[in-house]
Amino acid sequence: MDIIPYAWYNNKDNFENGAVFMTEMFSLPPIGTNCYLYFDENSRDAAIIDPASGGDAVFERAKELGLKIRYILLTHGHFDHIGGADRLSDICGAPIYVSAEDEELLSSPEKNASAQMSAFPVKVLSKVKTFSDGDEFAIGEKKLTPFYDEKGNVTMKETIDLGLTIDERIADGFYYSKTIKLLKHLLQHPELLELPANQEVEYE
Repeated sequence: MDIIPYAWYNNKDNFENGAVFMTEMFSLPPIGTNCYLYFDENSRDAAIIDPASGGDAVFERAKELGLKIRYILLTHGHFDHIGGADRLSDICGAPIYVSAEDEELLSSPEKNASAQMSAFPVKVLSKVKTFSDGDEFAIGEKKLTPFYDEKGNVTMKETIDLGLTIDERIADGFYYSKTIKLLKHLLQHPELLELPANQEVEYE
């Protein structure tokens, strides 16, 4: 099984007192589906996204990194995204989540396409939980949230809670104006949300 470093969310050399998030990508049989190991460097909490197969190998990699797998997340129910979920859940104890719309695919080789495209039928026999648009999965100090596109496809993305005061009853006109400018700047440059909390952002 290939294990490929996929992305590094924040460099711990320049990130103080904050969460450092990393993702590794696995290319898994039977058709080379991308499986992601997403984890927080500080808390060592982790989530596995789309374990197509190789539950033991994915678990051993997480164990090697000293991670605690909190969630197994399935972006959809086709056989090439779910085949390793049962085994992985058995050995690490993490619950399996799938969208409510795709739950029925997990138990049906005909609906998950394994009956037509795989050498053997694929089913998820474990009890699964469902998620809906807007649900959140906490990994350390950040969260993974399912986002749905217009076709109903699911993508897991990092989210954080951001609070800004825009009520002039609480903040006077001067600070209200500065808050709106800051919000506009953050929307235009979302990468700034990855900076340490104690680092000042220039936005004037």
